[in-house]
Amino acid sequence: NNMVHIIKADTLEVLYEINIEKEDERFSISEIYLNKDKLILIGTSHLNLEPIVKSSEDEKNSLIARVNYVSSAKAIVYDIEDKKEPKNIREVALEGRYIDSRMIGENLYLISRKSAFYYDNTEDYTILPNIQDTVLGEIKSIDCTDIAYFEGTKNNSFMMVGSFNVNNDEEVFVETFFGAGELVYANEKNLYLTHSNYLYENE
Repeated sequence: NNMVHIIKADTLEVLYEINIEKEDERFSISEIYLNKDKLILIGTSHLNLEPIVKSSEDEKNSLIARVNYVSSAKAIVYDIEDKKEPKNIREVALEGRYIDSRMIGENLYLISRKSAFYYDNTEDYTILPNIQDTVLGEIKSIDCTDIAYFEGTKNNSFMMVGSFNVNNDEEVFVETFFGAGELVYANEKNLYLTHSNYLYENE
């Protein structure tokens, strides 16, 4: 039920219950990392926004409403040095669906995938992916010139790979690609992402 319990193993005493439910956001946990005194919750955030309502060009008196929400791959970092009083010290979100993550040493790698949906009269900022980092204190949009492109890709999605150290306040480092991956493998030096190409032959 979107809660994390810190339990003393020998007595099964519940020391603390972390409730991550917010009024305008639904967060689904997919992974949990424990790195010394840092607890990191990983998952997908669904943020509900005000619906977009526009007048139809065909019928002046009619209105078109589109549900407006943002999905992000999100990492929430807690300081649990005091197990009875955990502190939320940082949140990092990459717009899109959560794909996978890795923890190598003190560095967390978070991967998201966002489809590049286009509607009539769509503004650029609604297509390009965004970053949220409490260190930044604001939402940051990825510029087109900072997006790499895989030649020949047929996948109309953005893939974002964000990395940050859970023990300092340096801004999250993000690489963005057009053409998303699916499976992830990592070692101490490299991160690999694969993508499937499906070939269909006419019968």
